[in-house]
Amino acid sequence: VKSDDWESWFIKFWELYPRMSGSRVNRTDKTNTRQAINCRERFKKSAYFKIENCPQIIKGLQNYIRSFAGKEDFITGIEVFLNQNTWEKYYEMSLFGNDIIEPRL
Repeated sequence: VKSDDWESWFIKFWELYPRMSGSRVNRTDKTNTRQAINCRERFKKSAYFKIENCPQIIKGLQNYIRSFAGKEDFITGIEVFLNQNTWEKYYEMSLFGNDIIEPRL
């Protein structure tokens, strides 16, 4: 496993996560901030340090975001999403299809 694969998956996750929830900032724009650096490690931990879990995290995040359509103010901060492994609760939702976004390389 190449280390840059982790980075590609993390960048995809970072860009997909809503930046704002109402007036609250969920994440910064840039990936070199203290928040992003901390979230990189949390992302790996949330994936149980297995890169093959990254597509499931992305799918779980997609389903999580879709489940809050029209209620975006209630989306949690990015750190909470990772710390609580929220993606696991939403990964199995089949209501929204099975498409997985591949990371940009």
